[in-house]
Amino acid sequence: MQVVTLALGNLGTNCYIVHNEKGTFVIDPACDADKILSAVTENGWQVDGVVFTHGHYDHIGAADELGVECVYVHAEDEKLYRQPEFNLSVHFGARFSGAKECVLLKDGDAFMGFTVLHIGSVVVSIIFAKYR
Repeated sequence: MQVVTLALGNLGTNCYIVHNEKGTFVIDPACDADKILSAVTENGWQVDGVVFTHGHYDHIGAADELGVECVYVHAEDEKLYRQPEFNLSVHFGARFSGAKECVLLKDGDAFMGFTVLHIGSVVVSIIFAKYR
């Protein structure tokens, strides 16, 4: 597994590009799709999926610009991706409303070779755990 970390936007949100045998997934694409896509192509990869740890604007802003058909999000966070009032973008001079189809993740799902753990929906909705 290879991981590229980018700090994006005025909040320095950590965006992770994870490449493994399952594909290449962008986790929390805050903003700056060009920077994300550049890091992907520099490694000879292509984006196979976009995943959110939660749906606040600083984790989802570039999702619709990465050339994927759908995004992966926990069921409780879909409304954040879709609605500016919930993802808080309206409070920062923007109105981001996600338009991609959502694949809803739930606690215990296997995804990207990890197990999805739902840990709450206030700050972080899901994490990805690798059991040994």
